Amino acid sequence: MSDNFDLEAPANQTQFARLVGASQPSISKHVEKDRLLRGGTNKDWLLSYCEHLRGEAAGRGGSSTEELTAARIDETRVKTANGRLDYLEKIKNLIPREACAVVLKDWATYANREFGDAFKKLISDVQAEYDIDINTELVNKIAGPTTERIKDHAGKLAQSFSGSSD
Repeated sequence: MSDNFDLEAPANQTQFARLVGASQPSISKHVEKDRLLRGGTNKDWLLSYCEHLRGEAAGRGGSSTEELTAARIDETRVKTANGRLDYLEKIKNLIPREACAVVLKDWATYANREFGDAFKKLISDVQAEYDIDINTELVNKIAGPTTERIKDHAGKLAQSFSGSSD
């Protein structure tokens, strides 16, 4: 390239690429991203290009810097969460997933048993108090599906904790 470069001349991607030691496709990307304005002079492009390089060097490099910052934030969150898990495990407040599944299923079994016993007692007390007969088929038609839904829901929750519904 010649030693003379007219800064006031309209910018040309190929010549500008040679001036700054970059490839023409690289300069084209800068133009596409409006870092280098179409119709600008070599001086305009040189100032814009240098400003962009300064920004990248100072850590203001646009999307790649944003991605790096997001990755660092993510990494910090993961480290924090792992630290909490370690802490909870040390103070014995961490319950293994399998234990959660067992507790849920046991609770549902207990709740269903208590619910069924309460219904039977209620029916018995109402029959004795009012000297009436209550149709147990009608009661079972309502109470049965209710306890099944509780059992099924507990089973689904347990499965989400342990990966199985055993």
